[in-house]
Amino acid sequence: MLGSNSSITYKNNGGYKIPLTNSSADAEAVQRAWDFNEGWFSEPIYLTGDYPATVKEYLSGFLRNFTDEEKKDILGSADFYAHDAYTAQFYMAPDSGLDSCVGNATHPLYPTCANTTYTYSAEDGGWVVGPAADPGSPWLHKATDWVPVFLKYMQDTWVTPSPGPAKGVAVTEFGFSEPFESSKSLLQDILYDPVRASYYHDYMEAILMAIAEGTDVVGCLAWSFVDNYVSAPKASCAHIVRTTLTKVVCRNGNKATSLDSACNTSTSLTLPYVITFPLLWTVH
Repeated sequence: MLGSNSSITYKNNGGYKIPLTNSSADAEAVQRAWDFNEGWFSEPIYLTGDYPATVKEYLSGFLRNFTDEEKKDILGSADFYAHDAYTAQFYMAPDSGLDSCVGNATHPLYPTCANTTYTYSAEDGGWVVGPAADPGSPWLHKATDWVPVFLKYMQDTWVTPSPGPAKGVAVTEFGFSEPFESSKSLLQDILYDPVRASYYHDYMEAILMAIAEGTDVVGCLAWSFVDNYVSAPKASCAHIVRTTLTKVVCRNGNKATSLDSACNTSTSLTLPYVITFPLLWTVH
């Protein structure tokens, strides 16, 4: 049961959205991507009680408007901003142009009307934003360089200007799937997860950088979503994570062993909101 001094929120999901170029079309595409992902929920709850204008235009054909009373109830209904901030990628206008998409419900990118890529523009070298995760997580790249600006964007966009009670940003999931880990058979190889270890180390460092630059990070929760097998009812092991990868629980009697990445994330942050897996974990 929540006490009278408890804090409550919902959590968002999505990566940091980087304009591929400095064109106005790419800037508009980035804004539409924010509006149709985080903004769909965040603007009503933190800023206005209503959807962003771009989203509202899309919804007008099949949803009624909020009443003034509903807007009042929605606005300020979260105490802090929570986000599963795993990664980042580049956004740009559709090849056919924004106008050809915004007014065309048959366009494959409608209604967001923003295209994506994980590589910098050719003018910027064409490099990938960061190392790719396992092919089973094609959406995930190590893009920890963008974490400080990602956290600052969330604070500046939805927390600081909010007329409600919201204070601070919490990273409610971050993690990385070691490439081709499922194909390994030797225990020594399985325990050596250098890309994941680098991800956790650099991510925690990036959070500290964000705090040093003035972002109010109030909590973080590491999620080992490939190792934990939490969604598999017949899985043999699960990882219990307390902002670090510290323990493996095996249901078949095997000895619990820590991954190498556990040694790289062993320093927890002291934060007002301590979010731990035992509060969220369900093992079937």
